[in-house]
Amino acid sequence: MKIYSSIFNKISNSRIKKLLSKSAVQYLLLVLFLLLGTLGIFILSLRPDKVDVNLGQRAPQNIHAPKTIEDVRTTENLRNEASNAVEAQFRIDSDVRNEVQRDIENTFEILYSVKEDEDLTEEEKTKAMQDENPVTLGENIITGALSDSRESIEHLESYLYEIAAEQLNGGIRLEDLPTVKASAEESIRSLDDFSEPLKLFGIRLFSQSIRPNEFYDAQRTEELKQQAMEDVDSVIIGQDELIVREGERISASQMQILRELGLLAEDGRLDYLLYLGIIIIVMLLLLTLVFYLMFFHKKLIYDLKSLLMLVLIILSTLMISKVFSVIGIFVIPVATAAMLLSILINPQVAIVSNIILSVMAVLIIDNSLTLLIMLMVGGTLGALMAYRTQQRGNILLSGFVVGAANFFVIMGIGFINSNEINEIFIHAGYGAIGGGFAAVLTIGTLPFWEWAFGVLTHLKLMEMSNPNQPLLKKLLLEAPGTYHHSIIVGNLSEAAADAVEGNALLARVGAFYHDIGKTTKPYFFKENQFGVDNPHEKIKPLKSSSIITGHVTDGLKVAKEHKLHKDVVEFIKSHHGNTLVAYFYHKEKELNKGMGGVEEEAFRYQGPKPATKETAIVMLADSVEAAIRSIPEPNKEKIENLIEKILQGKLQDGQLEESHLTLKELQRIKTVFMNTLLGIYHERIEYPEEEGNKI
Repeated sequence: MKIYSSIFNKISNSRIKKLLSKSAVQYLLLVLFLLLGTLGIFILSLRPDKVDVNLGQRAPQNIHAPKTIEDVRTTENLRNEASNAVEAQFRIDSDVRNEVQRDIENTFEILYSVKEDEDLTEEEKTKAMQDENPVTLGENIITGALSDSRESIEHLESYLYEIAAEQLNGGIRLEDLPTVKASAEESIRSLDDFSEPLKLFGIRLFSQSIRPNEFYDAQRTEELKQQAMEDVDSVIIGQDELIVREGERISASQMQILRELGLLAEDGRLDYLLYLGIIIIVMLLLLTLVFYLMFFHKKLIYDLKSLLMLVLIILSTLMISKVFSVIGIFVIPVATAAMLLSILINPQVAIVSNIILSVMAVLIIDNSLTLLIMLMVGGTLGALMAYRTQQRGNILLSGFVVGAANFFVIMGIGFINSNEINEIFIHAGYGAIGGGFAAVLTIGTLPFWEWAFGVLTHLKLMEMSNPNQPLLKKLLLEAPGTYHHSIIVGNLSEAAADAVEGNALLARVGAFYHDIGKTTKPYFFKENQFGVDNPHEKIKPLKSSSIITGHVTDGLKVAKEHKLHKDVVEFIKSHHGNTLVAYFYHKEKELNKGMGGVEEEAFRYQGPKPATKETAIVMLADSVEAAIRSIPEPNKEKIENLIEKILQGKLQDGQLEESHLTLKELQRIKTVFMNTLLGIYHERIEYPEEEGNKI
């Protein structure tokens, strides 16, 4: 049991436990949603429509091939025709010629031998010739040949060799043998050099000796047939090629093609290769996006809301693009996703997502290289143009740039590939309109994404910095000194954040709202005490400290009431960190001399400490601006010393340890504060007084 308990504990503390956590399930559901959503769009877009037709029926519409396929039946017919067109191949057996020549030679040798044997009678010579000769010759023929002169016989022998060689060299097939014999007989009979018996001897000998020497070569014939079949190219039906024209009767060959394409309603089979191809491509594209985020945007991987927004933008853009493609393929607003993601997340994610979306859109709409290049170029420019835009009207300018890029891409590639000028300009015009559609969709849907996912865009920040915002108006009317202080802190923070490559606009807006908690008790803060007594003189230091530190808690309540974004709320929470309210702390210590120690914790802000560059900069700017106002006749030396003192104090108190600011960046911040504050508190020129006036 101990062993099992140990194993269980190890498992519970391992990654398996993490995978089974709530967030892991959410990630899994998100991935499945993206995968199934993308697969669904691909399948609905690429799945061919079924047609209910039969052999010999007239086609109710034009039927096109949804993908490239081989016309197997036509290809097979053409290859069979090529195979049948190959002539039978024959080979000549050289041994047959030798055999024929040897038979003729043997016959003449016997003839010479018998003819010259003087011991034999004529009858005995004839009989010997018949017995010893393998060739069957008639008695009269032999007798006639024996009676002829040796010179004539030798002449006949030479002639037989000649005509046998001539015929055999050309090749003699079995079916040609009667013709060859007849030709030889005619040739011999036409000669006047021989007697009639000798001619008959030669004709009979040639007819008995000659034989076929050209035979059918099955192996060679088959090889040539195979080669002829291989030389016939496959008949390919390209994607979108017309298979059956409307009103045309459907042939057996066309039915076979429709069946192989899975277009027949009667055939319920699935095109497994199509679905396998879709799964492979979708998986590769989505894995590319996932790995890119894992390697280069790890923070985004842990932000489920942003990931969900990314997924929804990708899927909705694909669906909208499919709908818009009915108007024209170059109108599809894929650049909408690029501009939205650039504004809502960042341009790097926007550009990579646009590339993946472009490939997807081309696959489900039209396999056009021009379309692919247009979408990639236009989307990339849209993402770059929309980045950190501070006015919604600028998105229209981004759409104009996208439209112009689309126009020139289509026109440039069109001029390379075609001479149809009118068609090129029509397509380019559609591309330009597509850029406008993308901008309109971006402007129209951006507020939804900002609201639904709580994204604080630069556009939203600009709206929040408007003095007519209700909360800023409230601050101006109820705590005018704090409002003026916040404006100066905002200017300081914006300049400093820009110097350290932070989000300058966020720092500015955060500074505007950081002290909204002072609206609940404005006159307890020095900047709002115009011509009134300081209420802190009438209450105890601990109570004063509680009121001062309480403006953070009050600010959080006000922020909740006005539904401020969490990123702005962070400035309210952390602009004092857990610093000590030193004035009231030391005042309390003086009042309690000899009565025991004073708890420092009671006089500190609750925190947290600033966790970003922007919140840390607002803390420093807030402290510096408040301190500068207390300096009588500020000059460059006094301001520089005070800034240095405050920065060092925050460092030593550990307020900046979580902000990721470096010493080099702090030096830049100090320089920016110096330049900005010197511009505000510059030394004024003394003008001479005139009567009745004093400048």
